[in-house]
Amino acid sequence: MDIIFKGVVGLFSVLVTVLLAMAILSETPIDSIIAIADNPFSLAFSIEMVLGILVLAIVIFLVESNTTTALIWIALLFTFGNPVAGAYLIVRYNHLKSLVSSQ
Repeated sequence: MDIIFKGVVGLFSVLVTVLLAMAILSETPIDSIIAIADNPFSLAFSIEMVLGILVLAIVIFLVESNTTTALIWIALLFTFGNPVAGAYLIVRYNHLKSLVSSQ
């Protein structure tokens, strides 16, 4: 089960990274921001994504014992988004699993 979880999260992280790269290469950033602001669904999705990243950043800060490591993960998370979230879940899966099972 662990390998399936890691594989699925890894695959989705790679796909999101490819989509992000395609979006960056297709337009200038200011055009993308204007397009998001003009479309209420895009705006709602963007706000929801940022809130999700914020919640994961709080979890990372609470779970990681080393503050420097937590801040590095959080900086990467806010810079690159969900691909880093997937990487974090894959890399720290056993640690997170042990925390949950010890409760």
